[in-house]
Amino acid sequence: LDNEAARYFSSAVYKFQVSMIGRIDDCAKKTSDNLMHNFQHDEYSILARLCWSKKIRTEADAPDQVLLGASDPHYCVLLGLATWIEFLVGAYGAESEFVFNYRGAEQPVIIKENADKILKAILASGKFELVELVTGNKGTHGMRKFAQTFARHARCRKDDTDLRARWRGKGRQQDTYTDSTLPYSDAKVCAALIKAGTVHYKIRENSGITEEWICHHVVPNIRSKYFSGISVVLSQALLWRIFDEK
Repeated sequence: LDNEAARYFSSAVYKFQVSMIGRIDDCAKKTSDNLMHNFQHDEYSILARLCWSKKIRTEADAPDQVLLGASDPHYCVLLGLATWIEFLVGAYGAESEFVFNYRGAEQPVIIKENADKILKAILASGKFELVELVTGNKGTHGMRKFAQTFARHARCRKDDTDLRARWRGKGRQQDTYTDSTLPYSDAKVCAALIKAGTVHYKIRENSGITEEWICHHVVPNIRSKYFSGISVVLSQALLWRIFDEK
C-alpha cells in the first residue's frame, strides 16, 4: 500500500481481528475506552473488550481479554496498535471514540467498509501468490475462520477457543454461571495464535532510559489519550520498531 495511513490502519485492524478471533463488524465498533490497563500483568500486556459474537444473547458482560506481543512483527497486535494509535491521535486528535477511526470515520459501518476495500485491493494487487490454506471466500470474515482453525490446529480446546471468540454454548448450565472473564484460558489461545511465540518488549537494564522518557518522546500522542499502563506497553513496542532495521 502506498498510503501511509492505510498501511497503519490495515495492519492494526487485521492483527487485532486475528488475535481476538473477531468479526470485522465488531472490531470496527471497538471504542477507545475498551482498551484497558492489565493490572495483573502490566509489564508486557494490555486488555481489550469486544462485544459478544453475533446472535449471542446474554446479560453477562463481555470478557476482558489479553493482548500479547509476538516475536514475528507481522503478527504482533501490540506493534500494530502502537503504530496506528500514535498516528491516529496525531492526525485526528485524542477525541476519537473508535480505535480504528480511519480517515476520521466515526461510524463503524464506514470503518468496516474501509477495511474491506483495503483487503480486496491487497488481494487483487498481484504482488503475492495466494495459497489455499483455508477454503471458502477470502476476505475479512475469512480471517476469523483462519484464526479459529489455526487455534484448533495448535491444540487449543474448543471451549477455550470459543471463549476467545466470545461464543457461548446453548443449554449448558456452566455457561450461565461461569464468569465470562477467564484469564488463563483466554491467554492460552491468544498465545497459540501468535506465530513464533510471544515476546516481552522491555527496556534494557542500565540503559538510562525510563518508562516516563519513552512515553514522553516515543508515544506522546498515545500518552495524551491513555493511562500510563497502556502507554508504557505500547511505547516499548513502538521503540523496538523504530530501531528495527527491517
